[in-house]
Amino acid sequence: MRKIVLAAALATSFAAGAIEVSPVVAVFSPSQKTGVLALTNTDSTPKTYQVSAEAWAVENGEQTRVATNDLIFRPSLVTIQPGKRQVIRYLKTNSTGDEQAYRVRVQEIIDPEVAKLPGLHQTVKIDSPWFWRAKDAQPKLAASWQGGRLGVVNTGTATAQLTNLTAGGENKNGLVGYVLPSQTFRMTLKANTAPASVNVVVNGVAQELAVR
Repeated sequence: MRKIVLAAALATSFAAGAIEVSPVVAVFSPSQKTGVLALTNTDSTPKTYQVSAEAWAVENGEQTRVATNDLIFRPSLVTIQPGKRQVIRYLKTNSTGDEQAYRVRVQEIIDPEVAKLPGLHQTVKIDSPWFWRAKDAQPKLAASWQGGRLGVVNTGTATAQLTNLTAGGENKNGLVGYVLPSQTFRMTLKANTAPASVNVVVNGVAQELAVR
């Protein structure tokens, strides 16, 4: 498997509730057609999960998600015994020269008998960004200030993962969001005036963006 690792900030595994998923945020080369998604049941009871994918793109300036057959998981429905690991294979088809982005969803399916019991039944749902892109594809960001909101536009060829953003005296730690190519990501800050610049980690690399 040839995998392009953009930065340490891109998670390879994630644990939530009764499941551990690997990888979570994944970046692959366009030639990568097959691979695996690993699910581990960390609970004390059997768990059933459904795995699916949606194409993730920008339409009329907004992020959209649509059902797709470009990324198929087999088996897509699995029951995993306590402490066991299930490997699910994927097949990627219809590759293009442009970046292709997907959201991979791992959804817990509650046992019908448990669902009949009274009370609130919480289930686990993990929504993971996966990308297929050329090695030389890069985001290209610019920042602007309009109506008290900070805008970050991506005119590059790769999605930008924004983390640990600092603007003026305001800090946003951890994941801030994703800016797909051709998209403008907007956020409200506490500041009343435009900051001179924004410091943000983009795909694991620190950048300073002048605010227009």
